[in-house]
Amino acid sequence: MLTDFIELHVIEGFLGPDELVERTIIEFQDDIAREQLLPVAQKLVYQRIVKRYLEEINWVSPTDCERLDRAFLELNQMGILAKQNFSCCNSCGHKRIERALKNSAKRTRTSKHEIEVTMKSLSKQSTQAKRKGSDIWGYAFFHAQDTDEAVATGELNITFGAVDKTSEQALDIAIEVGQKIEEALKRNGLNTSWDGSYLQRVGITGIKWQRRRFPMVVQSKAV
Repeated sequence: MLTDFIELHVIEGFLGPDELVERTIIEFQDDIAREQLLPVAQKLVYQRIVKRYLEEINWVSPTDCERLDRAFLELNQMGILAKQNFSCCNSCGHKRIERALKNSAKRTRTSKHEIEVTMKSLSKQSTQAKRKGSDIWGYAFFHAQDTDEAVATGELNITFGAVDKTSEQALDIAIEVGQKIEEALKRNGLNTSWDGSYLQRVGITGIKWQRRRFPMVVQSKAV
C-alpha cells in the first residue's frame, strides 16, 4: 500500500520529491512511527523517481499532459482562471477557486467599490473584450480525485463556471466558458466529450497520463 501510494503520486507528477515524502508520512503516520517511516519513504520515493527519469527518456513530445498544459495556459490568457490538480474534491475546489478569484480581484483593484463595479460589469462585457483576457470572467479546474481517475482510466473531467453567478446572463456565460475549454483542448490535440450544458463537466477521453518531472530530458534527446 505504501509503494502503491508513492507510485501513483510519482506518475501524477504534481508533487516534488520532498513534498511526496512528507505527504507519504502524513498518510501512513497512524500505522508507522515517523522516525521509522521517514527513511523508508525517502528511499522508495527517490528510487521511483530515478526510474521515472529513465521512462521519460523514451516519451515522444508533446505528451497529452503537455497538450493539457498548453490548453490551460491559453485559458488563463483569455481570462479564464484555470487550475490543475486543484484541491481534494469538487466541493473544496469551488471554495478555493472563489478565494483565488477574490485574491486576484484584490491585487488588481484598489478599492472594494471598484471590485463590485467590475464584477457587475462582467456580464455586460462583449465577447471581444472577454477574449482579451483583461479580466477574469470564468474558471476551470480539475481536482486530485480527477487526476487519480485520469491516471487509472484515461478519462479526465473539468469543472467550469462563470465568475459572476448573480446576473441574468450567468448561465450563458458559464456555457461560453465550457465552450472555450472544449475549443482549447481540441486545438491542442485532445479528444473531448461534452454535451454543451452547464450540468455536465467538460471531459477529456483517452488521455495518456505522461507528466514530465524532467523537462530537460526533451532537450537532451533532441540534441
